[in-house]
Amino acid sequence: MSKKLGAEKLKKLINIGKEKGFLTYDELNQVLPKDMVSPERIEDILAIFEEMDIEVVERPEDYSPENKQLVADEKSAVESDVLKDDLDYKEK
Repeated sequence: MSKKLGAEKLKKLINIGKEKGFLTYDELNQVLPKDMVSPERIEDILAIFEEMDIEVVERPEDYSPENKQLVADEKSAVESDVLKDDLDYKEK
């Protein structure tokens, strides 16, 4: 399978995921070509989805926009604390 075709299929999944906010593992398995489903490649693909705020779930009913917002809020709070600590740093 050509890299171009694999990239097109990945773009298709990204578009679906952005529209719904999530993808299922079954959708990944149906769309991705066999040569793109090695453990290393899957890890890379899942990282791409995470960066794009696309959750990957077992079943559609497992998706929870509320949980997604809680995770985003926690991440933001941690980043704020780190930034605050960096700004409060004073050399002795």
